[in-house]
Amino acid sequence: MHLSEDNITVVERNEVSAAAVERAMVAIRRRQRNRALGRLTTDAAAQPIDEALLAVLDVVEEDNDAGVPCTTTSVAGRLGVDQPRASKLIGRAVDQGLLSREADQHDGRRSLLVLAPAGRTYLDVVHHHRRQAFALATENWSTQQRETFAELLTDFVHRLDQLPAQRKGPAEPGPDPGGTLGQLVQPPRSG
Repeated sequence: MHLSEDNITVVERNEVSAAAVERAMVAIRRRQRNRALGRLTTDAAAQPIDEALLAVLDVVEEDNDAGVPCTTTSVAGRLGVDQPRASKLIGRAVDQGLLSREADQHDGRRSLLVLAPAGRTYLDVVHHHRRQAFALATENWSTQQRETFAELLTDFVHRLDQLPAQRKGPAEPGPDPGGTLGQLVQPPRSG
C-alpha cells in the first residue's frame, strides 16, 4: 500500500498529537501523585481535606448522581484498592458523618452508600475550589475553547473507560521489537 504525502502528514500529526497527550497525562498523573490540586484546594478552603476520604466521596457522589447503587465493593473497584482498605475508608467517612449506609431494598445483605448532608457540604466546598483552580488555569481561553476542552476531555475519559482490557496496552506494536521494555519493567527472577 502506498501512502500519499497527505496521508503521511496525517499519520505523523496523529503521532505527534498522541505524544503530546501522553506527556500531558504523565504531568497530570505526577501532579495527582504530589497531590498538587488537593493542596491548592486545602489552602483555598482553609480546612484540611483528606484526599483518601475525598476519593471515596467522589465515587459515591458519582454513583448516587447516576442512580447507580454504590457499595463497598464498587468503591474498592473504582479506587483500585482491596475491599478491606475501602471498608476502612468508608468507615471513617461514616464516622465523620460524611456518608451513611442504607439497607438495599433488593438485597438485605448489602448496604448502599449515600452522601450524608455533611458529605454534600464537604464536596460542595471542594468542587468550588477545584473549579476555581480550573478556571484560573484556563483564564486566557475563550468560552468556546473551554467548552471544547470540556467536551473533548470528557469524551476522552469515557473512551478510555470503554477500552477492553486486552486493548489497554499499545494499539499496535511499537518500536520495541525485542521486547526490551517488557524486560526492563519485570522484576529479576531469583535463581
